[in-house]
Amino acid sequence: PPVFVSLVPARLIAASPRVKEVLEQVKSLMEQHSSTLIMNIWGAGAKSSAEELKGAVAMLVDEYFESGEVKEAVQCVQDLEAPHFLHEVVKRVVYRAVEKGEAAMRMALQLIKALLAIGALEHMQLTKGMQRSVVGLADLSLDVPDAPERLRTLADWLAFENLVSPAFEQAVLLKAKERAQPTSARVTSCATILVEEFLVSASSQDAVASLRELGGPDDARPELVMKMLQLSMDKSEEERAMILELLTALVVRGEVQPAEVEAALETLLRQVPELVLDVPRLCDYLAHAIAHFLEDRTVPEALLASVPALAGEKGATIVAQVGKMTSLPLPVTTMKAKVKGIIAEYFVSGDLPEALERLGEVEGRCGQEVVKRTLVEAMEKKNRDREMASVLLSGMTKLYGSEQFFEGFIRVLRGIDDIALDTPNAAQLLARFIARATIDDVLPPVFVSLVPARLIAASPRVKEVLEQVKSLMEQHSSTLIMNIWGAGAKSSAEELKGAVAMLVDEYFESGEVKEAVQCVQDLEAPHFLHEVVKRVVYRAVEKGEAAMRMALQLIKALLAIGALEHMQLTKGMQRSVVGLADLSLDVPDAPERLRTLADWLAFENLVSPAFEQAVLLKAKERAQPTSARVTSCATILVEEFLVSASSQDAVASLRELGGPDDARPELVMKMLQLSMDKSEEERAMILELLTALVVRGEVQPAEVEAALETLLRQVPELVLDVPRLCDYLAHAIAHFLEDRTVPEALLASVPALAGEKGATIVAQVGKMTSLPLPVTTMKAKVKGIIAEYFVSGDLPEALERLGEVEGRCGQEVVKRTLVEAMEKKNRDREMASVLLSGMTKLYGSEQFFEGFIRVLRGIDDIALDTPNAAQLLARFIARATIDDVLPPVFVSL
Repeated sequence: PPVFVSLVPARLIAASPRVKEVLEQVKSLMEQHSSTLIMNIWGAGAKSSAEELKGAVAMLVDEYFESGEVKEAVQCVQDLEAPHFLHEVVKRVVYRAVEKGEAAMRMALQLIKALLAIGALEHMQLTKGMQRSVVGLADLSLDVPDAPERLRTLADWLAFENLVSPAFEQAVLLKAKERAQPTSARVTSCATILVEEFLVSASSQDAVASLRELGGPDDARPELVMKMLQLSMDKSEEERAMILELLTALVVRGEVQPAEVEAALETLLRQVPELVLDVPRLCDYLAHAIAHFLEDRTVPEALLASVPALAGEKGATIVAQVGKMTSLPLPVTTMKAKVKGIIAEYFVSGDLPEALERLGEVEGRCGQEVVKRTLVEAMEKKNRDREMASVLLSGMTKLYGSEQFFEGFIRVLRGIDDIALDTPNAAQLLARFIARATIDDVLPPVFVSLVPARLIAASPRVKEVLEQVKSLMEQHSSTLIMNIWGAGAKSSAEELKGAVAMLVDEYFESGEVKEAVQCVQDLEAPHFLHEVVKRVVYRAVEKGEAAMRMALQLIKALLAIGALEHMQLTKGMQRSVVGLADLSLDVPDAPERLRTLADWLAFENLVSPAFEQAVLLKAKERAQPTSARVTSCATILVEEFLVSASSQDAVASLRELGGPDDARPELVMKMLQLSMDKSEEERAMILELLTALVVRGEVQPAEVEAALETLLRQVPELVLDVPRLCDYLAHAIAHFLEDRTVPEALLASVPALAGEKGATIVAQVGKMTSLPLPVTTMKAKVKGIIAEYFVSGDLPEALERLGEVEGRCGQEVVKRTLVEAMEKKNRDREMASVLLSGMTKLYGSEQFFEGFIRVLRGIDDIALDTPNAAQLLARFIARATIDDVLPPVFVSL
C-alpha cells in the first residue's frame, strides 16, 4: 500500500540503521520521481516490447532536454540495456532538438558525441536513427515550418565531426519537397515499411505510429491497403495471416475505413485477369482475404455478390473458395471458439491462473478478441462476475501488449449499439470497465483521447460512454473506482472493510441518505453489514450529536427497505460496545454519546434497552484488565482468523478489542491453549497467526518465549486435562524455532521448566526439526519454484505452481523472491517485480506486507552478501507501491 513505509514497526527501524536507510530511500524515490520513472526502475532494457522501450526513450530524452545533464542522460541510455534500439534514441533526440531550436540542437550534438565516445552508441544505430528522422521530416514540418533547415544544420554539424555522411543534407532537401508529390512509389514504400516492421514487432500500435510518422497520404488509403495485400502474396501463410490482422487493426484504430478496404479489394479483383499470370495462386489469396474481412465484419457480405462482375471468369472460383472457407472454420473462427470457451469456463470456476495459462496457449494474435469477449460476456452478468472480468483483464497484461487491449476495447465501442439491444445499460457498464481498466493500468490514462474521431461521430452512444468515463475519472477517487462493481464483488474481509469505511466517510460528508443506502446495497454482502453499523456508530460518536442523528437516519432507512437485518444491527452494536474503551481515549465522552445513540435506537424499538447498561460496563472495564478480558480477546482473534485467514484483520481486531499491551505473554499463552482444542490444520493456522503478529510488531519474540515458558511450567498440572500436551508444545516450539521467533537456547531450558515431561518434549522437538516440518517443506517448494522461474521466465507456470503450495505461504514467497532477485541482475529484478505483481491474484495484501517486513528484518544479514541491499530493497518497495502490490502508506506502517 502507498502507506507501507509508515506501517513498518518503529522497533524494527530502531533496531537497524540499514532499515532506516531503506525507508528513507523509498521516501526519496516516491517524492522525487514520477510513477512512470519508477515503473522503469530496473532500466528499460528489462522491458520486453518495442512499445515499452519507446516509452522509456521518450521519457529519458524529455528529461535530458529539461535538465541538460549529459552524464545522467548517458547513464540512462546505458541502463536501457538495448543497444539494438538506440536508433530510436537518436531519432527522438533529433526530433526534440529540431522542435526546440539551436540551443537544443547543440545539446543533441553533445549527447550523441558523448554516447559515441564511450561506445554506448554504434555508428550503424546513429545512421539508422538519422534516416528515420529524415523519413518523418514532412510531418515534423507541419508543426515546425523551418524543420528541414534545422535538420540540415544538425546534419552539417554531425558531418563536420565525421559522424554521418554529407549525403544526409541532400536527403533532407529531397524529403522536404516530397510532401507535395504523393506518388505510387511513395505509397509502396510506406506499405513495405509497415508490413516488414509489423512482421517483426507484431505491434499494431507501432504500425499506426509508423504510418503517421512516414506521412502515408490519407487520400491514398485504398492504394496503401492494396499494396499491403499485394505484398502479402509473397509471404508465408502465417505472415499473410499477420498482414490481414494488421489491416483489421488499422480499421479498428480508425486509420483505415472499412470502405477503403472494400475499395482496395474491388481494385484487386478488377486486376485479376492480368495479375493471375504472375501470381498463380492469386484466387486463393484473394478468397482468404475476403473470407477474413467478412468474418471480421470489416467488409459487407454484399461484396461477395459483386465478385463475378469484378473478377471476370475467375470470379466464380473466388466466390466458391470463399464459400468453402466460411463454411469450414477459418483460423480466426477456431481461435474465437477457443477463447469463448475459456472465458465461459473462467466465469464458472473463477480459476484465474488456469484461465491465463489456457489463454496463453491459444495460437495467433488473439488478445483483442479475448478482451472483447471478456467485456461482452461480463456485461450480461452480475457485478461479482464483472469484478472477475476486471481481475482477468488485469491478469492478461502479462500475456498481451497494450495495443491488443486498446483494440479490444475499441471493438466493443464499435459494437456498443448492437450490445445495447440485449443490455440496455451497456454504455454505463462499458464506461465503468474503461475507468477500472485505467486505474488497473490495463488502459492508458489518455485512452479516451485516443478513440478515433470518426467512431465518436458515428454513434451517440460511443460519445455517451466516453463522457461517462471522463465523469468517473474526474469525480471519483481511484479507491472508489477500484470498487466500481461494489464491494460485494470483492472476496476478502479486508477489501470489504475498506469499501465500508469509504462509503461511511462519504455519507457523513455528503449527507445523502439515498446514495448511502444504494452503496450499502451495492456491497452485495448482507452477512457483513454489522461492519457498516459499527463504522457508522464510531464515526457518529466521534463527530457529535448532528452526526449521531445522521447515523440513526441511515440505520432506519436501511431497516425500512430490508437491506439491514436486525441480527446484523445487534451484532454491529455489540462490536461498537466492545471497542468503546479505545474510542474513549480520543473522545472522552464517547460512553455518554454511545448511550444516547443506544437510547434513540431503543426508543425506536430497534435495539434492546440493555445496551445502555453494556455501555456503562464497558466504559469502566479499561481500568480493570483481567484474565477473563485477555481470554475473550484471544478467543475472538483465533475464531476470526480461522474464518478469514487474514493477519491484517487480526491486527485490526487486536487494536479494536483493546488487548492490553502489558498482557501480551498471557494473550499468546491463551491462544496456544485454545489451539489445543482444534484440528491439526487449525493449530498450524494459529501458530502462523502468532508468527504474523510478531512480524507486524504487535507481539515481541520475547513475549512468545515468555508464554511458552509459562506453559512449560504448567505442564505437570495441564497434562492431566490435555493428554497430548507434550505433542502440542513440541510442535509449537519446533514451529517458532524454525521461524526464528524464539532462540535455540529455549530448548535447553525445557527440562528444568517442564519437569519429568521436559525430556519427552525435547526429544519430540528434535524429531520434528530433523524431519521436515510442514513449514520447512513449504519453504523448500517455494525456493525451487522461484529458482525455476528465474531460469524459464514462465510467469503463468510459476503462478500456477505457487497456487498449488499448501498453507499460508505468501509471505515466504514474497521474501524468497526479493532475496533471490537482489543477488541477480536488473533483468531478473524486473522479472521479480512482474512476479510480485502477478502474485496479487494469489495472496492478500497482508502476506505481501509480512513478506517485505521479513526482508527488512533481515536486511543486515542480506547486506553481508549484497552490499547495496538497502538501495535495491528501496527500489523494490517503490516499484511494488506503483504496482499496487504495497499500499502508498507502507513506509508509515
